[in-house]
Amino acid sequence: MYQNEKTMKTLSVRQPWASLLCAGVKDVENRSWKPSDEMVGKKILIHAGVTPAGKSFFDRIPFEWSSAIENATRYGWIPPFESAPLGCIIGYATLVGSAETTDSLWDARDGQMKWLFSDPYVFDEPIPCKGRLGLFEYPLDEDNLPPAHKAIAFKPHLEGTEAVFPLSDYLMDALKEVPGPYFDVTMENVNEFFDPWVEDAYVP
Repeated sequence: MYQNEKTMKTLSVRQPWASLLCAGVKDVENRSWKPSDEMVGKKILIHAGVTPAGKSFFDRIPFEWSSAIENATRYGWIPPFESAPLGCIIGYATLVGSAETTDSLWDARDGQMKWLFSDPYVFDEPIPCKGRLGLFEYPLDEDNLPPAHKAIAFKPHLEGTEAVFPLSDYLMDALKEVPGPYFDVTMENVNEFFDPWVEDAYVP
């Protein structure tokens, strides 16, 4: 319905990285090559690869990443692993540049090139599509994209003396199994929430 003669650059990314990029949680994509200068400032379609994350996924990534992913799922910013969209274009983000190193949490610090993304959107309806290695062209017009929305980024915060937490379906199900809310500690949590709330807060 939305296809036409114009095309857009499309980057195939495995889950949960694809959803994290489109939700604005992840701002860096680690790649082995530098994007061309003509791509900077352009919207890049994000394709979720067909292969889901394996059972050992969390054992293979840094603790800081796993904590951030768990929180993003609990807050409802990204879907749980079992319902994450696969084999489709799920949204887009603007490529604002690249760098060899960054201060981002998502910088793998492995010598790869860091693609820097901003202003992400999630399509209201994913677009089924076969992915390809590297970048590929998909017939969409950057100026006439399907309906999309910003991911809701409701964070824990203080309202007076009360702590307010987001409540997603995923977290609600978890609360049925475990008494009381549970959240992983990240630097973002400490700096923006716990540090001003708890005297002598623990900073990892």
